[in-house]
Amino acid sequence: MLRIVLGISREDFCKKYGINFNTLTSIELDRLKISAKQLGKIVDAFVKEGLYIGALWIMEAKGTPPTRMLPANAESKEDFLEKWARFFEDNVNTVIHQIKSDHMEPFYSRDDLVGGAWNSAPHTLLGKRCIVQHNQHVHLGVLFHHKDVFSVIPSNPQSHHANVLFPIASVRIAEVLWHIRKQSYQIPEISTFSMFV
Repeated sequence: MLRIVLGISREDFCKKYGINFNTLTSIELDRLKISAKQLGKIVDAFVKEGLYIGALWIMEAKGTPPTRMLPANAESKEDFLEKWARFFEDNVNTVIHQIKSDHMEPFYSRDDLVGGAWNSAPHTLLGKRCIVQHNQHVHLGVLFHHKDVFSVIPSNPQSHHANVLFPIASVRIAEVLWHIRKQSYQIPEISTFSMFV
């Protein structure tokens, strides 16, 4: 997803940075566990593209989140967000959601953007922060399962947001894969954009 947002195809990315195309394809599709050498090459390539990202974040979504430093002659924040919008228009299996309350503090705040890809095996997402679509309504929370229902539970114990229950057969579920804080798209044009997972 980050490579696509940077506007570089898999083939061009591989040619430019000497990465095997089949290897990168397998890594991106989660068919191959990344080696330390491959990880180093990919991190170096992202840094050269202007995306500062740590190896721990790629492996476990922990540590310092990806940050894009924009020089004075870089694209505007509108161009940056337009790339995200185009990505989601072109990939029907993806979802984007703007948070409307404080129920997921401290992870996400009101007006932050989160996104992910619909998952055909939602039972693998139990205990993770997920986006759930049910009857044209979108909910965000930590996913749990009991008997014939899924539930999403707020992470903020102070929230007045209730737990929401869904029949298993009537929902679409996506793990939250990326996060853009409100400040990242409501700040002066020449600045730093951070993407958090």
